[in-house]
Amino acid sequence: LIKMRARSTQDAGTIQFLTELESQAHTMSLVYEQLYQSENLAQISMAQYLRQLTANVLDTYGRRDAIQFHLDAPLAMDVAQATPCGLIVNELFSNILKYAFPPGFQEIPSVSITLRQEGATYQLTVSDNGVGFPPGYDWRAGQSMGLRLVNLWVTHQLGGTLTVSGKPGTTFA
Repeated sequence: LIKMRARSTQDAGTIQFLTELESQAHTMSLVYEQLYQSENLAQISMAQYLRQLTANVLDTYGRRDAIQFHLDAPLAMDVAQATPCGLIVNELFSNILKYAFPPGFQEIPSVSITLRQEGATYQLTVSDNGVGFPPGYDWRAGQSMGLRLVNLWVTHQLGGTLTVSGKPGTTFA
């Protein structure tokens, strides 16, 4: 339905919004697809889930062959943690593909996603070697709905903290 609606409009902003909405809906449905395919209905293989999720985002933006991609997530999570984790990766990865590698970018675009567990704590890191934020840009005060959602998912839904660093590129941890 979202694709049909996107095809029926000419407004570029609406098309982009609907494309991102479709990607987020797909991200949430992947969790349940993974559960149905799993022998363990309580845990999701994050490597498999994030591999499918990022492949979908790459296809959405037509960048499958243009990015060096590294994924390291050798663990399983329950649905309550996997769903917001997937939404975070979806949003950050989409932003990377849209903004980190503008035309004329001189290096080979590279993205790395790692997910580690230390005791009861998980650390998710999404980083790129792109152009980074513009000088003086405060991502917390910015107008980006996506980054505000990421901060909300991390801090309120998962009870975590979010740090952002860069130069070159950007790293969200």
